Amino acid sequence: MENLQEEFFHGYQDVYYSGGTSQYASIGKSNIEFEAKIFEDLVSTLETGGGINGAPAGHPKSTEYKLWIEQELANNYSSYPTQINLDKYFYFLEAFKESYPEYNYPTRSDLYPDALINLTKSKKCN
Repeated sequence: MENLQEEFFHGYQDVYYSGGTSQYASIGKSNIEFEAKIFEDLVSTLETGGGINGAPAGHPKSTEYKLWIEQELANNYSSYPTQINLDKYFYFLEAFKESYPEYNYPTRSDLYPDALINLTKSKKCN
């Protein structure tokens, strides 16, 4: 079910970002993929109480990432985020690229997780 969730979110990203996500086939691909993993981790945390994919167990930053998702983004398991600290976002994006070499593409420093925030700010998520 997680893969389906992620693919639906990619569909949302493709509609949300002007010009679609194909423009990020190389530079920015890691941004797009990581944003989808954050969404997947938030849904898992808030709806089922666990399951983290953005930084796998064993990665040096996995515990730190899990706490960021649970405590900061999911507001201690109580709600979806309405904003994201971009310094932390890019910090964990680099950890994601280390964890998943298949997504280790150049980062777009001007591509923020706006699709995620737009979706989670909606009244349907909170």
